[in-house]
Amino acid sequence: MSEKLISIFMVVVSLLVLYLSYKVINTNHKLNRLSKRYDLLLRGRGELKLEDLLKSHSKDLEIGVKKIKALEYNYTKMSKESKSNYTNLNKRLDNSNEETVKMLQDKIQEENSQLQADFNSFNHTINKRVEELGSNLNEDIRQLEKTSFDSYKTLDDQYTDLKNKMDHKIKVENERITDKIDREIKNIRENVSLSIQKVSLYKYDALENQSGNLSFSLVLLDGFNSGVIITSINGRDASYTYSKEIKNGEPLADLSPEETKALDKAVNNIL
Repeated sequence: MSEKLISIFMVVVSLLVLYLSYKVINTNHKLNRLSKRYDLLLRGRGELKLEDLLKSHSKDLEIGVKKIKALEYNYTKMSKESKSNYTNLNKRLDNSNEETVKMLQDKIQEENSQLQADFNSFNHTINKRVEELGSNLNEDIRQLEKTSFDSYKTLDDQYTDLKNKMDHKIKVENERITDKIDREIKNIRENVSLSIQKVSLYKYDALENQSGNLSFSLVLLDGFNSGVIITSINGRDASYTYSKEIKNGEPLADLSPEETKALDKAVNNIL
């Protein structure tokens, strides 16, 4: 507050001094113009005489001189008062500054003490809270470890049980598939055994004075050596074809020597 008053007072004094200086400068300027005018008149460049001019402006000059003297007096007086006031203000300001500094130091020390107390209290609260959190965290960790172990044990038991079930199911399924495959293979073998598996073709000349092996006996047998013999006799004038049934490798009718050879080749699987 005191610094603001000093600033305001200095601004007012500065403005007053500037105003007085302006007045003095303005008056000097007027006198300089009058002096130049008088010089011109003295050199014959003007129409008025110096005595008449001085007489006509003597009152103005006297008034101006009085104003100048008054202004100089007031300026001197105000300068002295300003110096005195400035000195007093400096003294008061020094005293006020000392008191303010001391008060601020006391206040800072008090605030530091309060802050230190608050910090100690806050630090104690934080340490206590950290200890509580650490204790709770350790308890939670122990509980979690116990729960995790129990869960792991349960999961391990479930996994073992599930694995045993899966192994049993896989074993049963493998047995079922194996049996099915065996039955299918057996059926296939049975079906294949009933199909033609052995073929024998024997060509020969059945009649005298004939060449080219145009007659033949064809044997068609299954896996059980059952089937048929087809014989074709080719002659110059006619051809004859007839068949004979074979059961388990034995003909159900008499065979010719050529048919017997063809049957032996088929039964023994001789190409």
